[in-house]
Amino acid sequence: MVSTLTICMPYVAITLLVVFGTNFRLSLSQSFLSNLTVYRIPAKDETPKQPLKTSQARNRQKRLNRKKSEENLQGQLCLIPTTGEGLLQRAFFSDFDKLVFFATTVVTNLVAFQLVSWLKDDLRGGSVLTCLAVIAGGCGIVSLVRTQINTEVSPREEQLVGGAAAIASGMMAALVLLLVPSEVLDFELEGAAQAVTLSLQLQLEKLGHESVALAVKGATVFPLVFLQGVLVGLAAVIGGVSVAPAVRCGRCYMLSTSPPDWAEGHLGEGRGRRVLLHINTILPMAVIVLWIRPMLEEPLGLSAEHILYLRIGAVILAAVMQGALLRTHVQSFLDSGFVAWYERLYGNGVAERGAPSGTRQGAEANMYSQVVRCQLDLNSTLMCKVAVQAFAPGVILLSCAALMW
Repeated sequence: MVSTLTICMPYVAITLLVVFGTNFRLSLSQSFLSNLTVYRIPAKDETPKQPLKTSQARNRQKRLNRKKSEENLQGQLCLIPTTGEGLLQRAFFSDFDKLVFFATTVVTNLVAFQLVSWLKDDLRGGSVLTCLAVIAGGCGIVSLVRTQINTEVSPREEQLVGGAAAIASGMMAALVLLLVPSEVLDFELEGAAQAVTLSLQLQLEKLGHESVALAVKGATVFPLVFLQGVLVGLAAVIGGVSVAPAVRCGRCYMLSTSPPDWAEGHLGEGRGRRVLLHINTILPMAVIVLWIRPMLEEPLGLSAEHILYLRIGAVILAAVMQGALLRTHVQSFLDSGFVAWYERLYGNGVAERGAPSGTRQGAEANMYSQVVRCQLDLNSTLMCKVAVQAFAPGVILLSCAALMW
């Protein structure tokens, strides 16, 4: 008991230090989403000039003002930077804050375990890291489920598509586990089932149930079926809640890499950021390939240990890319409201500011203005939901890498 406490105390201290550093001294969750540009149409009696505190926001305002002078759009749109105080009042920010906390906790404890392993020449992780990884992965899945089932921010169609995707994902996972041989795709369930059986036997022996422990010894059928059911259930849940984030991520990717011609210089990302977006799109498929044994073991001739490290490194890289591009995805989602504002108002030829309010053209202009105002307000409201959907997959990947360690 004393030795266990001695081993766990350093990691408990590290966790408490991370809690203090990420929540009291420096709020990483607020830093991730602060100083993003939110668009809003001002009311008729409201001045459109808003204080922009960051150089990025000021540059956006200057470029937009030049565009306004060309199109005679001066004074119709506000660019407002997000603040830490304002983020606390947004929906789903608490979920995002939890994800950031668990991600930083897993990373710091993973680094600590690696340092200890180098000192003790032991590459195996510990129970503390395993528990943290399970909790972080579960928090990521629960956060995605919350964004999916919330009827106030998720339309009915999105929930139906997610349910259909969950059923299809579960069926596909069951077929893969039953039909694909382990020589092609090995999940190492047999070894896991034996480990579960051995752990159960040891626990029964400690409790004094030797006869039951003897009966459990060597029985791996039930643990194997149980683990297969757990994998099928996880595949169904993750597949169902990943459809909407994947679609939104694809739209943000297209807007960031291929903005409209009229938005050149205002929207979109630089060349380096676009390269990262391309890599982030391809990386998940590359990670999947690493689990197909004929495509990895025979051509490269790597040992089982090197293959494990390669898989862990690829999964960690995919998780890091998700976190590094979080602000880009959220800002692209907010920029989609600006695109809707411009195209609906000026792409339909009904937004003449001088049109009389009693005419048909004035009525259409007012209708489009109301629709776009609602679109911009909705994008601002859903900002933290998009952040959760963009960051949660990275947390799940990071948890999987920690469990594989």
